[in-house]
Amino acid sequence: MSTSMPETGSNPQKDTTTAVATKPVRGGLEGMAVGTTTLSKVEDKAGQLIYRGHNIHDLVGTTTFEEIAHLLWFGHLPSPTELSHLKTQLVAERTMPAPVVQLLRDLPSTTEPMDALRTAVSLWGAITIRGKPTLEQAIGVTARFPLFLAAFHRLRHGLEPLESRSELGHAANYLYLLTGQVPNDEQVKLLDAYLVLLAEHEVLREMARTANPQGFALASSVEEVALPLLEQQKPGRHLHTNVAFYSAILLAAVGLPADLFTPTFAVGRVVGWTGHILEQVGNNRVLQITRVTQFDPVQRHLRAGWHESLEPSQG
Repeated sequence: MSTSMPETGSNPQKDTTTAVATKPVRGGLEGMAVGTTTLSKVEDKAGQLIYRGHNIHDLVGTTTFEEIAHLLWFGHLPSPTELSHLKTQLVAERTMPAPVVQLLRDLPSTTEPMDALRTAVSLWGAITIRGKPTLEQAIGVTARFPLFLAAFHRLRHGLEPLESRSELGHAANYLYLLTGQVPNDEQVKLLDAYLVLLAEHEVLREMARTANPQGFALASSVEEVALPLLEQQKPGRHLHTNVAFYSAILLAAVGLPADLFTPTFAVGRVVGWTGHILEQVGNNRVLQITRVTQFDPVQRHLRAGWHESLEPSQG
């Protein structure tokens, strides 16, 4: 690992490695903490998901996606005034630059929606974002995820993208942009809760039971048969189905096609992604690998250290 680039013509730096006792070395980053966060915490044994100190069970059904975005970005649930201000900011960002729209038009209709979303976001970022990440950028990209995804979905079916409706919330506007129909309250409630919960298994399971009883019954039958078989393969471990197992039932009940399930996950998760980015920027610390372990195949021992030069050693 190089710590600095030597100037042209400079002498090679000395090898600063030192011999150490041979012991097993595991590669990779297994077991290493690469950062800390106050945004969320998963209590595996207790089956709890915590957002900024709030148990997700206390938030579901009582908060909207916009309120959770405020909680993750600002660290607390918003007052009515703060919530109104954030909603206004999100609505103001519901625009698509002409080059992004043209890009979405030019994509083959067979493009995976997730690939279309990623490509559109990359172009928008290249056009728009300058400097280090900011809260304004987080709001901007969060507001545009559903716009880009819905625009591509309509274009691939020969339909024109729709203009957002300022009176609709984040979840409702996304459904409207996809279908051209203002969604009913139940559809908005389900999608809003999904965007809030994302990976919280048990709550999504119960929502799926209500939203799609037939699909839930089939999925439950598969779960009842599959989990005991899997636990036989993993003795001593209590296994759960993946969140996608029931969230797919919920999203189908809302009316989304199957290939929009994964990018719709991203529509909600982008708040968490940007929240972590802003947190890391706020606590910025340059992390640099300064020590590696080298194995000398000739001397058959390990040497801890690093070379400070990119130049080949002499002699």
